[in-house]
Amino acid sequence: MVQELIDYRLAAYEVRRTTAAVPDNVIPLKPATSPRTELPFFPNLKIACGHFKTGSVDAEEHHGLGSSYGHLGPSRHFIARASGDSMDGGKKPIRDGDYLLLELVSPHNAGSITGSVMAIERQDESGDNHYLLRVVTKADDGRYHLKANNPAYDEMEATDDMRTLARLKAIIDPLDWSC
Repeated sequence: MVQELIDYRLAAYEVRRTTAAVPDNVIPLKPATSPRTELPFFPNLKIACGHFKTGSVDAEEHHGLGSSYGHLGPSRHFIARASGDSMDGGKKPIRDGDYLLLELVSPHNAGSITGSVMAIERQDESGDNHYLLRVVTKADDGRYHLKANNPAYDEMEATDDMRTLARLKAIIDPLDWSC
């Protein structure tokens, strides 16, 4: 008799569980369709791999990027294209047309930039912004230098009219890119 009572209660529970109404104020959770982060992409912003090049952030698009690039946020990270061949060398060459994942830096969050590939910003006399991608090195006398990976380009000394804009996080694999 005990077994019959257990079977009866289990059957009643199963019926109640499958026919229970969902309250109107409950919104069912849907699983995330994609672990992609939407990041700003500036098609008119060319990060020069050569000599300083004028760039513009007047057009912005958003593209999804896979989670293989770590924790990304649209307020700190953005995508731009490389332009030129000064960084086409070394163990991790950056080629003309590559999509670059960049992280904005400020004096408060830059940390050590020595040895990092950085996007450098400079304004000309007319107020136009120019951008350059280089490895930042520090000389024994404390001055910073901007070094290209391509030996055909000379090292240049960083000046007061230049500021670090962003740190290169990765070159984006085209298979991870989505519109």
